[in-house]
Amino acid sequence: MNRYAMIDDDAVVLGVCVWDGLTTWTPPPGTASVVELQPGESCGPGYTFRPFATPRWRPPEEES
Repeated sequence: MNRYAMIDDDAVVLGVCVWDGLTTWTPPPGTASVVELQPGESCGPGYTFRPFATPRWRPPEEES
């Protein structure tokens, strides 16, 4: 089983799921893309996906 980030059109992570990659599965509405997470990558709802940056996932800004 691998972890996948579900991303909207604005590159914001809607959520993370565990999926075997084989079983039929449909991402929830509003999901524009699904990206497999690498082992040890930190990612969760509200993170921003930056495919060409290191790290690829930027955590949400903390509100003060």
